[in-house]
Amino acid sequence: MMKVDVFKMRNYKRVKMDISQLIPQDNEKKKKKSGGFQSLNLSKNVLRAVLKKGYKVPTPIQRKAIPVIMEGKNVVAMARTGSGKTAAFLIPMLERLKTRIPKSGARALIFSPTRELAYADS
Repeated sequence: MMKVDVFKMRNYKRVKMDISQLIPQDNEKKKKKSGGFQSLNLSKNVLRAVLKKGYKVPTPIQRKAIPVIMEGKNVVAMARTGSGKTAAFLIPMLERLKTRIPKSGARALIFSPTRELAYADS
C-alpha cells in the first residue's frame, strides 16, 4: 500500500492519505457501454442502414474485423455459424463502395465456397 502526502487546504496541514482513496473503486466507475456500431466510424448512411436492418450491437467478430478491414488490411477470421461473419466483411465493403471512383471496373468480388453457403447468405 503506497502512502502519499496530500496538502489539505482547509486547515493548512499535511495529512497522510492512502493513495487508493484517490482512485475510484470499481463500483464507483462509470460503466462504459460496449462499443456499438456508432463506435466503428461508419458513415451516416451506412450506419443508418445497419441500424434500420435491426443490428443493434456488433458481434465479437464484427467488433474485431470491421475496424481492421476499414484500414485496408486483409483479415482471415474464423467464427461459428450465425456469428455475423458476412456483415463483418460486407459493412466495410459498403463503406468503400459508397465513394465514387470514375472509370473503374469491378470494385467488389464475393466468393461463396459452396452452394449451401451461397443460399444462406442470400
